[in-house]
Amino acid sequence: MRAPGAVALALAVSLALALVPPSSAGPGTPPNGGDRPAPAWSEEVVGQLPGAAFSTVGNLDGDRAREIVATSFGKVSGFGPTAGGTVATYDRNRKGQWVRRDVIRPEDGIQFPNDPTLADVDGDGRTDIIEPGGFFICTPCGSLSWWRNNPNGTWTRHDLVVPGGPEFYHRAVLVDLDKDGDKDLVTVAETAANALTMVFPGTGTGFETTPVVLGEGLGSLPTVVDVDGDGDLDIASAQYFSRNGSFAWLERVADPGYGVYVKHVINAELGGSIQLSRVPGIGWVGTNHSNTTSGPPGTATSGVYLFTPGSNPRLPWSARLISEAMTSRSDNALGQQQGAPGVFGWGDLDGDGDTDLAVSGDGDRHLYVLRQLAPGRFRTEAIANDRGQSGGGAFLRTSRRRMAVLFSSYDAGLVALYHQVWPKRGR
Repeated sequence: MRAPGAVALALAVSLALALVPPSSAGPGTPPNGGDRPAPAWSEEVVGQLPGAAFSTVGNLDGDRAREIVATSFGKVSGFGPTAGGTVATYDRNRKGQWVRRDVIRPEDGIQFPNDPTLADVDGDGRTDIIEPGGFFICTPCGSLSWWRNNPNGTWTRHDLVVPGGPEFYHRAVLVDLDKDGDKDLVTVAETAANALTMVFPGTGTGFETTPVVLGEGLGSLPTVVDVDGDGDLDIASAQYFSRNGSFAWLERVADPGYGVYVKHVINAELGGSIQLSRVPGIGWVGTNHSNTTSGPPGTATSGVYLFTPGSNPRLPWSARLISEAMTSRSDNALGQQQGAPGVFGWGDLDGDGDTDLAVSGDGDRHLYVLRQLAPGRFRTEAIANDRGQSGGGAFLRTSRRRMAVLFSSYDAGLVALYHQVWPKRGR
Protein backbone atom coordinates (compact mmCIF):
# COMPACT_ATOMS: atom_id res chain seq x y z
CA MET A 1 0.00 0.00 0.00
CA ARG A 2 1.32 3.45 -0.85
CA ALA A 3 1.82 6.12 1.79
CA PRO A 4 -1.52 7.61 2.95
CA GLY A 5 -0.57 11.07 1.67
CA ALA A 6 -0.41 9.71 -1.87
CA VAL A 7 -3.66 7.78 -1.67
CA ALA A 8 -6.41 9.40 -3.69
CA LEU A 9 -10.13 9.53 -3.13
CA ALA A 10 -10.95 6.41 -5.12
CA LEU A 11 -9.02 4.25 -2.68
CA ALA A 12 -10.66 6.00 0.25
CA VAL A 13 -14.16 5.27 -0.99
CA SER A 14 -13.24 1.72 -1.95
CA LEU A 15 -11.86 0.91 1.48
CA ALA A 16 -14.57 2.76 3.36
CA LEU A 17 -17.04 0.40 1.80
CA ALA A 18 -14.82 -2.53 2.03
CA LEU A 19 -17.37 -0.64 -0.05
CA VAL A 20 -27.88 4.32 -14.93
CA PRO A 21 -31.02 3.04 -16.15
CA PRO A 22 -32.93 0.56 -14.01
CA SER A 23 -32.84 -2.11 -16.69
CA SER A 24 -29.15 -1.82 -17.58
CA ALA A 25 -27.81 -4.38 -15.12
CA GLY A 26 -27.46 -7.73 -16.84
CA PRO A 27 -25.98 -11.11 -16.08
CA GLY A 28 -22.41 -12.03 -16.79
CA THR A 29 -21.16 -15.33 -18.13
CA PRO A 30 -20.36 -17.76 -15.32
CA PRO A 31 -16.55 -18.04 -15.56
CA ASN A 32 -16.39 -21.67 -14.49
CA GLY A 33 -19.52 -23.05 -16.11
CA GLY A 34 -21.41 -25.19 -13.65
CA ASP A 35 -23.83 -28.05 -13.31
CA ARG A 36 -27.01 -25.96 -13.49
CA PRO A 37 -27.97 -23.08 -15.78
CA ALA A 38 -27.45 -19.63 -14.31
CA PRO A 39 -30.45 -17.30 -14.13
CA ALA A 40 -30.58 -13.84 -15.61
CA TRP A 41 -30.82 -10.98 -13.12
CA SER A 42 -33.02 -7.91 -13.03
CA GLU A 43 -32.31 -4.73 -11.09
CA GLU A 44 -34.97 -2.97 -9.01
CA VAL A 45 -33.85 0.51 -8.00
CA VAL A 46 -34.94 1.15 -4.43
CA GLY A 47 -33.75 4.74 -4.47
CA GLN A 48 -31.24 7.18 -5.89
CA LEU A 49 -28.70 7.93 -3.16
CA PRO A 50 -25.64 9.96 -4.19
CA GLY A 51 -22.55 8.60 -2.49
CA ALA A 52 -24.32 5.37 -1.51
CA ALA A 53 -22.13 3.27 0.75
CA PHE A 54 -23.26 0.48 3.12
CA SER A 55 -26.70 -1.12 3.25
CA THR A 56 -28.50 -3.77 5.26
CA VAL A 57 -32.01 -4.97 6.13
CA GLY A 58 -33.97 -5.17 9.39
CA ASN A 59 -37.37 -4.70 10.97
CA LEU A 60 -37.60 -1.13 12.24
CA ASP A 61 -41.34 -0.61 12.61
CA GLY A 62 -42.49 -3.95 14.02
CA ASP A 63 -44.61 -5.01 11.04
CA ARG A 64 -44.10 -8.22 9.07
CA ALA A 65 -41.91 -6.64 6.38
CA ARG A 66 -38.27 -5.73 6.74
CA GLU A 67 -36.92 -2.34 5.78
CA ILE A 68 -33.70 -1.34 4.05
CA VAL A 69 -31.18 0.90 5.81
CA ALA A 70 -28.51 2.53 3.64
CA THR A 71 -25.75 5.02 4.31
CA SER A 72 -24.43 7.73 2.02
CA PHE A 73 -21.13 9.57 2.12
CA GLY A 74 -22.70 12.42 0.19
CA LYS A 75 -20.74 14.49 -2.28
CA VAL A 76 -17.05 13.73 -1.83
CA SER A 77 -14.42 15.69 -3.73
CA GLY A 78 -10.68 16.18 -3.48
CA PHE A 79 -8.68 15.04 -0.48
CA GLY A 80 -10.12 17.28 2.22
CA PRO A 81 -13.02 16.91 4.68
CA THR A 82 -16.48 16.13 3.36
CA ALA A 83 -19.86 17.34 4.45
CA GLY A 84 -21.89 15.13 6.75
CA GLY A 85 -23.37 11.95 5.36
CA THR A 86 -26.84 10.43 5.44
CA VAL A 87 -28.45 7.29 6.84
CA ALA A 88 -31.77 6.57 5.12
CA THR A 89 -34.45 3.94 5.58
CA TYR A 90 -36.60 2.54 2.77
CA ASP A 91 -40.00 0.94 3.37
CA ARG A 92 -42.36 -0.41 0.72
CA ASN A 93 -45.86 1.10 0.86
CA ARG A 94 -49.13 -0.55 -0.14
CA LYS A 95 -48.61 0.51 -3.75
CA GLY A 96 -45.29 -1.29 -3.85
CA GLN A 97 -43.32 1.97 -3.90
CA TRP A 98 -40.22 2.51 -1.80
CA VAL A 99 -40.59 5.40 0.65
CA ARG A 100 -37.42 7.01 1.96
CA ARG A 101 -37.03 8.52 5.43
CA ASP A 102 -33.76 10.01 6.68
CA VAL A 103 -32.57 9.11 10.18
CA ILE A 104 -29.22 10.92 9.95
CA ARG A 105 -28.89 14.05 7.82
CA PRO A 106 -25.82 15.99 6.63
CA GLU A 107 -26.40 18.65 9.26
CA ASP A 108 -25.86 16.01 11.96
CA GLY A 109 -22.17 16.17 11.08
CA ILE A 110 -21.39 12.45 10.77
CA GLN A 111 -18.80 12.11 8.02
CA PHE A 112 -18.44 8.77 6.23
CA PRO A 113 -21.31 6.93 7.96
CA ASN A 114 -20.21 3.31 7.70
CA ASP A 115 -21.76 -0.13 8.28
CA PRO A 116 -24.93 0.25 10.41
CA THR A 117 -25.85 -2.34 13.05
CA LEU A 118 -29.60 -2.83 13.57
CA ALA A 119 -30.36 -4.06 17.09
CA ASP A 120 -32.44 -3.33 20.18
CA VAL A 121 -29.92 -1.44 22.33
CA ASP A 122 -32.11 -0.43 25.28
CA GLY A 123 -34.41 -3.46 25.55
CA ASP A 124 -37.62 -1.66 24.65
CA GLY A 125 -38.50 -4.08 21.85
CA ARG A 126 -37.75 -1.67 19.00
CA THR A 127 -34.81 -1.90 16.62
CA ASP A 128 -32.28 0.90 17.02
CA ILE A 129 -29.40 1.89 14.72
CA ILE A 130 -25.76 1.84 15.77
CA GLU A 131 -23.75 4.02 13.40
CA PRO A 132 -19.92 4.11 13.20
CA GLY A 133 -18.26 6.81 11.13
CA GLY A 134 -15.14 8.48 9.80
CA PHE A 135 -12.21 7.67 7.53
CA PHE A 136 -8.59 8.67 7.13
CA ILE A 137 -9.08 11.28 4.40
CA CYS A 138 -11.10 13.52 6.73
CA THR A 139 -9.13 12.89 9.94
CA PRO A 140 -10.03 13.84 12.60
CA CYS A 141 -13.61 12.90 11.78
CA GLY A 142 -14.27 9.61 13.57
CA SER A 143 -17.57 9.04 15.33
CA LEU A 144 -19.67 6.35 16.97
CA SER A 145 -23.31 6.85 17.91
CA TRP A 146 -26.54 4.98 18.41
CA TRP A 147 -29.97 6.25 17.50
CA ARG A 148 -32.95 5.25 19.64
CA ASN A 149 -36.05 4.24 17.70
CA ASN A 150 -38.89 6.07 19.43
CA PRO A 151 -42.54 4.90 19.38
CA ASN A 152 -43.60 8.01 17.46
CA GLY A 153 -41.23 7.33 14.58
CA THR A 154 -38.55 9.82 15.62
CA TRP A 155 -34.96 9.00 16.53
CA THR A 156 -32.94 10.14 19.55
CA ARG A 157 -29.18 10.50 19.15
CA HIS A 158 -26.61 9.18 21.65
CA ASP A 159 -22.93 9.88 20.97
CA LEU A 160 -20.22 7.54 22.25
CA VAL A 161 -17.52 9.20 20.15
CA VAL A 162 -18.48 12.77 19.25
CA PRO A 163 -17.73 13.53 15.58
CA GLY A 164 -14.14 14.70 15.27
CA GLY A 165 -12.41 11.76 16.92
CA PRO A 166 -8.86 10.88 15.81
CA GLU A 167 -9.78 7.25 14.98
CA PHE A 168 -12.48 6.04 12.60
CA TYR A 169 -14.90 3.15 13.03
CA HIS A 170 -16.53 0.91 10.43
CA ARG A 171 -18.58 -1.66 12.37
CA ALA A 172 -19.72 -2.17 15.97
CA VAL A 173 -20.95 -5.56 17.25
CA LEU A 174 -23.53 -5.77 20.04
CA VAL A 175 -22.70 -8.68 22.38
CA ASP A 176 -22.54 -9.41 26.13
CA LEU A 177 -18.77 -9.72 26.36
CA ASP A 178 -18.43 -9.74 30.16
CA LYS A 179 -21.50 -11.94 30.81
CA ASP A 180 -23.19 -9.45 33.13
CA GLY A 181 -26.49 -9.47 31.25
CA ASP A 182 -25.93 -6.12 29.50
CA LYS A 183 -24.97 -5.97 25.83
CA ASP A 184 -21.61 -4.32 25.11
CA LEU A 185 -20.33 -2.75 21.91
CA VAL A 186 -17.20 -4.29 20.36
CA THR A 187 -15.48 -2.31 17.61
CA VAL A 188 -12.10 -1.47 16.08
CA ALA A 189 -10.70 2.07 16.21
CA GLU A 190 -8.47 2.61 13.18
CA THR A 191 -6.09 5.15 11.71
CA ALA A 192 -4.20 4.86 8.44
CA ALA A 193 -1.34 3.25 10.35
CA ASN A 194 -2.77 1.08 13.12
CA ALA A 195 -5.83 -0.35 14.84
CA LEU A 196 -7.08 -1.03 18.37
CA THR A 197 -9.84 -3.51 19.22
CA MET A 198 -12.00 -2.19 22.05
CA VAL A 199 -15.33 -2.46 23.84
CA PHE A 200 -17.76 0.21 25.03
CA PRO A 201 -19.31 -1.34 28.18
CA GLY A 202 -23.09 -1.73 28.14
CA THR A 203 -25.30 -0.21 30.81
CA GLY A 204 -28.57 -1.94 29.95
CA THR A 205 -30.01 1.19 28.37
CA GLY A 206 -26.95 2.30 26.42
CA PHE A 207 -23.18 2.33 26.75
CA GLU A 208 -20.43 3.98 28.72
CA THR A 209 -18.47 6.50 26.67
CA THR A 210 -15.01 5.40 27.87
CA PRO A 211 -13.90 2.27 26.00
CA VAL A 212 -11.81 -0.64 27.29
CA VAL A 213 -8.97 -1.59 24.93
CA LEU A 214 -8.83 -5.36 24.33
CA GLY A 215 -5.81 -5.61 22.04
CA GLU A 216 -3.86 -4.21 19.13
CA GLY A 217 -4.74 -4.98 15.55
CA LEU A 218 -7.72 -6.46 13.65
CA GLY A 219 -9.68 -4.46 11.12
CA SER A 220 -12.75 -2.62 9.99
CA LEU A 221 -15.39 -5.37 10.10
CA PRO A 222 -14.89 -7.47 13.25
CA THR A 223 -16.92 -10.53 14.16
CA VAL A 224 -17.30 -11.83 17.74
CA VAL A 225 -17.56 -15.61 17.89
CA ASP A 226 -16.03 -18.63 19.60
CA VAL A 227 -13.22 -19.25 17.11
CA ASP A 228 -11.49 -22.15 18.87
CA GLY A 229 -14.51 -23.93 20.37
CA ASP A 230 -13.46 -23.51 24.00
CA GLY A 231 -16.73 -21.92 25.09
CA ASP A 232 -15.76 -18.26 25.27
CA LEU A 233 -15.98 -15.38 22.79
CA ASP A 234 -13.04 -14.46 20.58
CA ILE A 235 -12.78 -11.68 17.99
CA ALA A 236 -11.72 -12.12 14.35
CA SER A 237 -11.47 -9.98 11.23
CA ALA A 238 -9.66 -9.16 8.05
CA GLN A 239 -6.97 -6.49 8.37
CA TYR A 240 -6.10 -3.59 6.09
CA PHE A 241 -4.49 -0.85 8.15
CA SER A 242 -2.96 -3.16 10.74
CA ARG A 243 0.23 -4.36 9.03
CA ASN A 244 0.65 -7.70 10.78
CA GLY A 245 -1.25 -10.16 8.61
CA SER A 246 -4.15 -10.18 6.17
CA PHE A 247 -6.56 -12.00 8.52
CA ALA A 248 -6.24 -12.47 12.28
CA TRP A 249 -8.08 -13.26 15.50
CA LEU A 250 -7.84 -12.36 19.17
CA GLU A 251 -8.04 -15.42 21.40
CA ARG A 252 -9.64 -14.90 24.80
CA VAL A 253 -7.15 -16.58 27.13
CA ALA A 254 -8.47 -15.34 30.49
CA ASP A 255 -12.01 -14.53 31.54
CA PRO A 256 -12.05 -11.71 34.13
CA GLY A 257 -14.03 -8.66 33.07
CA TYR A 258 -13.98 -8.26 29.30
CA GLY A 259 -11.21 -10.83 28.94
CA VAL A 260 -7.50 -11.01 28.20
CA TYR A 261 -6.60 -11.59 24.56
CA VAL A 262 -3.70 -12.89 22.48
CA LYS A 263 -3.50 -12.17 18.76
CA HIS A 264 -2.96 -14.92 16.17
CA VAL A 265 -2.41 -14.41 12.44
CA ILE A 266 -4.67 -16.54 10.22
CA ASN A 267 -3.03 -15.58 6.94
CA ALA A 268 -0.23 -13.13 6.07
CA GLU A 269 0.01 -13.67 2.31
CA LEU A 270 -3.12 -12.13 0.77
CA GLY A 271 -2.35 -8.43 1.27
CA GLY A 272 -4.68 -5.87 2.81
CA SER A 273 -8.10 -7.47 3.26
CA ILE A 274 -11.69 -6.40 3.86
CA GLN A 275 -13.93 -9.00 5.52
CA LEU A 276 -13.75 -12.30 7.41
CA SER A 277 -16.92 -14.05 8.58
CA ARG A 278 -17.90 -17.51 9.76
CA VAL A 279 -20.69 -18.34 7.34
CA PRO A 280 -23.23 -21.01 8.35
CA GLY A 281 -23.12 -23.91 5.93
CA ILE A 282 -19.74 -22.92 4.48
CA GLY A 283 -17.20 -22.03 7.16
CA TRP A 284 -14.71 -19.18 7.46
CA VAL A 285 -14.94 -16.97 4.37
CA GLY A 286 -12.78 -13.93 3.64
CA THR A 287 -12.23 -11.33 0.93
CA ASN A 288 -8.92 -9.67 0.30
CA HIS A 289 -8.61 -6.29 -1.45
CA SER A 290 -5.83 -6.37 -4.04
CA ASN A 291 -5.10 -4.99 -7.49
CA THR A 292 -3.40 -7.41 -9.85
CA THR A 293 -3.86 -4.97 -12.75
CA SER A 294 -1.72 -2.16 -11.33
CA GLY A 295 0.01 -3.90 -8.47
CA PRO A 296 3.60 -5.18 -8.50
CA PRO A 297 4.51 -8.73 -9.50
CA GLY A 298 3.46 -11.19 -6.87
CA THR A 299 0.32 -9.27 -5.84
CA ALA A 300 -2.12 -11.71 -4.26
CA THR A 301 -4.98 -12.89 -6.45
CA SER A 302 -8.15 -10.90 -5.79
CA GLY A 303 -11.01 -13.05 -4.63
CA VAL A 304 -13.07 -14.87 -2.06
CA TYR A 305 -11.20 -17.39 0.06
CA LEU A 306 -12.29 -20.30 2.23
CA PHE A 307 -10.12 -20.64 5.35
CA THR A 308 -9.78 -23.88 7.28
CA PRO A 309 -8.06 -23.96 10.68
CA GLY A 310 -5.89 -26.94 11.50
CA SER A 311 -5.85 -28.91 14.72
CA ASN A 312 -4.17 -25.90 16.34
CA PRO A 313 -6.13 -22.79 15.27
CA ARG A 314 -3.39 -20.56 16.68
CA LEU A 315 -1.21 -21.48 13.70
CA PRO A 316 -1.91 -20.09 10.19
CA TRP A 317 -4.96 -21.60 8.48
CA SER A 318 -5.13 -23.08 5.00
CA ALA A 319 -6.69 -20.83 2.35
CA ARG A 320 -8.45 -21.88 -0.85
CA LEU A 321 -9.67 -19.50 -3.55
CA ILE A 322 -13.35 -20.23 -4.26
CA SER A 323 -14.16 -17.39 -6.68
CA GLU A 324 -13.11 -16.64 -10.24
CA ALA A 325 -12.57 -13.66 -12.53
CA MET A 326 -12.53 -10.87 -9.93
CA THR A 327 -10.12 -8.22 -11.22
CA SER A 328 -9.82 -4.63 -10.08
CA ARG A 329 -9.76 -1.79 -12.56
CA SER A 330 -6.35 -0.17 -12.84
CA ASP A 331 -5.03 2.81 -10.94
CA ASN A 332 -5.18 5.98 -13.01
CA ALA A 333 -2.61 8.64 -13.79
CA LEU A 334 -3.57 10.61 -10.67
CA GLY A 335 -2.59 7.72 -8.43
CA GLN A 336 -6.17 6.83 -7.60
CA GLN A 337 -6.22 3.26 -6.37
CA GLN A 338 -8.79 0.48 -6.36
CA GLY A 339 -8.92 -3.03 -4.95
CA ALA A 340 -11.09 -6.10 -5.36
CA PRO A 341 -13.24 -7.59 -4.05
CA GLY A 342 -15.15 -5.90 -1.20
CA VAL A 343 -17.83 -6.88 1.31
CA PHE A 344 -20.11 -9.91 1.10
CA GLY A 345 -23.27 -11.43 2.57
CA TRP A 346 -24.90 -14.85 2.49
CA GLY A 347 -28.15 -16.78 2.33
CA ASP A 348 -29.94 -19.50 0.36
CA LEU A 349 -30.49 -17.87 -3.02
CA ASP A 350 -32.19 -20.70 -4.84
CA GLY A 351 -33.98 -22.57 -2.07
CA ASP A 352 -31.87 -25.71 -2.44
CA GLY A 353 -30.96 -25.83 1.25
CA ASP A 354 -27.36 -24.68 1.07
CA THR A 355 -25.67 -21.31 1.56
CA ASP A 356 -24.67 -19.00 -1.28
CA LEU A 357 -22.64 -15.78 -1.20
CA ALA A 358 -23.23 -12.29 -2.62
CA VAL A 359 -20.02 -10.31 -3.17
CA SER A 360 -19.24 -6.74 -4.15
CA GLY A 361 -16.49 -6.54 -6.75
CA ASP A 362 -15.71 -3.07 -5.39
CA GLY A 363 -12.71 -2.06 -7.56
CA ASP A 364 -14.07 -4.67 -9.96
CA ARG A 365 -17.19 -3.00 -11.38
CA HIS A 366 -19.32 -6.15 -11.16
CA LEU A 367 -21.58 -7.53 -8.47
CA TYR A 368 -21.31 -11.27 -7.98
CA VAL A 369 -22.96 -14.26 -6.42
CA LEU A 370 -21.10 -17.45 -5.58
CA ARG A 371 -23.69 -20.17 -5.94
CA GLN A 372 -22.87 -23.31 -3.96
CA LEU A 373 -23.30 -26.29 -6.25
CA ALA A 374 -22.00 -28.92 -3.83
CA PRO A 375 -20.39 -28.67 -0.40
CA GLY A 376 -17.42 -26.33 -0.82
CA ARG A 377 -17.84 -26.01 -4.60
CA PHE A 378 -19.06 -22.72 -6.07
CA ARG A 379 -19.92 -21.11 -9.38
CA THR A 380 -19.09 -17.42 -9.75
CA GLU A 381 -21.85 -15.45 -11.51
CA ALA A 382 -21.65 -11.76 -12.42
CA ILE A 383 -25.12 -10.37 -11.72
CA ALA A 384 -24.62 -6.69 -12.60
CA ASN A 385 -22.14 -4.46 -14.40
CA ASP A 386 -21.04 -0.86 -13.73
CA ARG A 387 -21.87 -1.09 -10.05
CA GLY A 388 -18.41 -0.49 -8.62
CA GLN A 389 -17.57 0.39 -5.01
CA SER A 390 -20.68 -1.22 -3.59
CA GLY A 391 -21.68 -2.06 -0.06
CA GLY A 392 -24.36 -4.46 1.09
CA GLY A 393 -24.70 -8.08 0.09
CA ALA A 394 -27.70 -8.62 2.37
CA PHE A 395 -30.43 -11.08 1.36
CA LEU A 396 -34.08 -10.03 1.39
CA ARG A 397 -36.97 -12.44 0.94
CA THR A 398 -39.46 -10.88 -1.47
CA SER A 399 -41.98 -13.71 -1.52
CA ARG A 400 -42.43 -17.21 -0.20
CA ARG A 401 -40.12 -18.66 -2.82
CA ARG A 402 -38.03 -15.73 -3.95
CA MET A 403 -34.88 -14.14 -2.54
CA ALA A 404 -33.26 -10.89 -3.69
CA VAL A 405 -29.82 -9.45 -3.00
CA LEU A 406 -29.29 -5.89 -1.77
CA PHE A 407 -26.39 -3.70 -2.90
CA SER A 408 -25.70 0.04 -2.72
CA SER A 409 -23.29 1.44 -5.31
CA TYR A 410 -21.20 4.54 -4.72
CA ASP A 411 -20.27 4.73 -8.40
CA ALA A 412 -23.87 4.55 -9.56
CA GLY A 413 -25.36 6.53 -6.65
CA LEU A 414 -28.19 4.13 -5.97
CA VAL A 415 -29.60 1.43 -3.70
CA ALA A 416 -30.97 -1.57 -5.56
CA LEU A 417 -32.32 -5.09 -5.21
CA TYR A 418 -31.24 -7.80 -7.63
CA HIS A 419 -33.76 -10.49 -8.55
CA GLN A 420 -33.15 -13.85 -10.18
CA VAL A 421 -34.99 -14.51 -13.44
CA TRP A 422 -34.97 -18.24 -14.04
CA PRO A 423 -35.40 -19.73 -17.53
CA LYS A 424 -38.85 -21.17 -18.12
CA ARG A 425 -39.01 -24.92 -18.14
CA GLY A 426 -39.51 -26.53 -21.53
CA ARG A 427 -42.63 -28.49 -22.27
